[in-house]
Amino acid sequence: MSARPRTLGFNHVATMTADLDRYLAFYGEIFGAEVVSIMEADGDHPRMAIVDMGGESALNVFEVPADSIVGNRAQMGGRGDRPLCPGGGVGGGPPADPGSAGRGRGITR
Repeated sequence: MSARPRTLGFNHVATMTADLDRYLAFYGEIFGAEVVSIMEADGDHPRMAIVDMGGESALNVFEVPADSIVGNRAQMGGRGDRPLCPGGGVGGGPPADPGSAGRGRGITR
């Protein structure tokens, strides 16, 4: 059996939130992430931000209604309530509210 490939980072991760401004403030404050661009909602395309996480990695964050963020957050593989962290882990996000949403791996408090 061959060795598993070595993962050195990620290019981008798409995630959703009901409060884009809060999400961006958190990543800016905690990780020093910089907002590359914000695209306002246009037709059926939601408001979106591209966030530079450093190391050639980015978050593409879509602001959507809280009730459209679905999934069993208590089950592995469901959408988690904590955003993805740089380096591939999950956790350390802001306190969850009904609309907060990183598409994590189902990590709950």
